Amino acid sequence: MIFPRLSASLSRFSNRSALRGKRVVITRAAAQSDTLLRLLAGRGATPILYPCIAILPLEDPAPLDAAILDAVAGHFDAVILTSANTVEHLHVRLKLLGIPPFVFSSLRIAAIGEATARRATDLWGASSILLPERPESASLDAIPGLDSGARVLLPQSSAARPALCEALAARGVAVRAVTAYRTVSATGGVRLAPLLAARRVDLVTFASPSAVAGFIQRLQAEGITLGQLARLDITCIGLSTRRAALDAGLAVSIVPPDPALDQWIASLEEFYHARK
Repeated sequence: MIFPRLSASLSRFSNRSALRGKRVVITRAAAQSDTLLRLLAGRGATPILYPCIAILPLEDPAPLDAAILDAVAGHFDAVILTSANTVEHLHVRLKLLGIPPFVFSSLRIAAIGEATARRATDLWGASSILLPERPESASLDAIPGLDSGARVLLPQSSAARPALCEALAARGVAVRAVTAYRTVSATGGVRLAPLLAARRVDLVTFASPSAVAGFIQRLQAEGITLGQLARLDITCIGLSTRRAALDAGLAVSIVPPDPALDQWIASLEEFYHARK
């Protein structure tokens, strides 16, 4: 009896949602789109899967393994985690190297965003994770204790931008950046050109700069011009993603103050409610 009531409650909620009827393109990796898809569908929106990146393990993990072993041996003062993907791929390597998670969680860890910190806590039991005041990679250079001479391990995506490394280096921090996983262009999902031509898209979502780059690549492959996106709303998680979108010539409408998915959805609700 609980499920019919729950279904009815969700239906009433989606009927009131400002997102109801909005057709929303999801550019995240297909394997990581489920939660956002459910949140949008639960509010009456129509999710459109158009994956623009894929997250893959390294072809040669030897440099990452060497960095992990050096971290466990005490060669670094801190480890900076820039995404939940970083945590996931480090965890796989820890298991293959036979290193218990609690050993890694005993290191000094800084993380970007609550989702990254939660994943480190879930997988490793890490409890004393440093978080910047702003959930942006560029703000991690202001974490107390990362002073001149500090040694920092920075595992990151193959598509990571150099801003954080540069900011830390400018502060005198010795950074060892190592690739933890590959971010590559993706295929699959819908063909976007016919949907644009039929005006069946309202909003495009981006959760990373690499998704923006993959989106532009897919547009070019389909023969879509930026002019065809002029009437669409664009939303980005994070200022670095917004900068990537603006640099690509996209007009960004919505950037949530918090990168958590529920806060992203709340920002979209507020945006479309204000338009009514």
